[in-house]
Amino acid sequence: MNYIQITVSSENPNISDLVIADLSQIPVESIEVIGDNVHAYMTKDIFDSIGSIAFPIASRAGSLTVKTKEIQHQNWNELWESNFSPVFIGTSVLIKAPFHVDLDTKKIDFVIEINPKMAFGTGHHPTTRLMIQGLLKYDLFEKNVLDMGCGTGILSVLASKMGAKQTFGVEIDIHAASNAQEIVENNNVSSNVKIFPGGTECIMPRGSAFGRYDFILANINRNVLLKDLKYYASNSFEGTKLFLSGFYQNDVKQIVKRAKDCGYFLLDQSSNEAWIHLTLEYRGKE
Repeated sequence: MNYIQITVSSENPNISDLVIADLSQIPVESIEVIGDNVHAYMTKDIFDSIGSIAFPIASRAGSLTVKTKEIQHQNWNELWESNFSPVFIGTSVLIKAPFHVDLDTKKIDFVIEINPKMAFGTGHHPTTRLMIQGLLKYDLFEKNVLDMGCGTGILSVLASKMGAKQTFGVEIDIHAASNAQEIVENNNVSSNVKIFPGGTECIMPRGSAFGRYDFILANINRNVLLKDLKYYASNSFEGTKLFLSGFYQNDVKQIVKRAKDCGYFLLDQSSNEAWIHLTLEYRGKE
């Protein structure tokens, strides 16, 4: 059976999450983000039956370029394995696949095993690395953690391995959420990591999961962050740490201002390949 690869690009670098939201409404089998491009795959017969693909959400944020090409049937697992390399983040974190069997993990603090099935968050993207590096600076023992837009669940799994009491992962893409749940189970942390498909409705009203959170993680694009910061604030108490990534330097001023309006104050900023990570603390509105 042949497949159709759908490649979506835009001059707006923050549009990928919106493209994924649109693609999740049609029967694609997998989605991957490479650089600023979003690639989706579906069988040719389903693509032919649909006729055309619309992007009602993403198109409002900027112009899109959509290209399609037919791909001959192949062993997709074998192709993925040949392209996926293990990710070392210092000597603290190793992100590996089940077929990486010859790695020396004795000196690694936290080993996370994933089979991402093309969901976002393999550890290769700079924003995932930035979020992990941010987490490693803090003591998560017995803390409650909220991971918004959790993707493959890497950050949720790491939080658990770092000693978090409970971690609540939220992912709008139902396929990615299912994959994240599988990764949670494969890493033996399902007793204190829960994955929920959906968006901010999963944390409203406040306290619908574990109450307020010690740490809130959101590796999402600028537009979603600006819209959702008020919901994060309603789930924070004085001292809650908020980790944000998924945007660029020219977005920082606007995000920090909106965050301050919601009661957050900037503690730290770091970057990787033009991507930005912010650590903020909730102190309440002035």
